Amino acid sequence: MLVHGLMFLKPEEVALVTDSIRRLAIAGVFGFIGNYWLHRKLEDDLRAFQRTLSGNSGGTNADTVPMA
Repeated sequence: MLVHGLMFLKPEEVALVTDSIRRLAIAGVFGFIGNYWLHRKLEDDLRAFQRTLSGNSGGTNADTVPMA
């Protein structure tokens, strides 16, 4: 799609927009990485919240291990 848009520009106009397109693509990559990182953090927080509500800490604790 980008190539089709650039086909209608003159060579000197293409030179003017390539830097903007490059910056927009790089910003999109960083935005995707940031969004993925936030998604993973939210999943971790929701799992911790679910463990808190269920009363299961997920690990072994001296208070939760039954005495023999």
